[in-house]
Amino acid sequence: ELVVTDGLQVGALMGFYNVSIAAPQILAAVGSSGLFWVLGRLGTDEADALGWAIRMGGLSSLVAAWLAAGI
Repeated sequence: ELVVTDGLQVGALMGFYNVSIAAPQILAAVGSSGLFWVLGRLGTDEADALGWAIRMGGLSSLVAAWLAAGI
């Protein structure tokens, strides 16, 4: 007997997996955009703004590693 709900459960699982991969990338892009906007308003040049974006990415990675260590 063919059960259709199994395929739907696999599809839902794959959708959840895709969201869990894409959401941090979208948040990082929005955060970097906001950081560039704020630094642009403060008169920071592009090279320094890029350096701050990389610093914030590194800090975010350290926080994520610390949170993941508690799992």
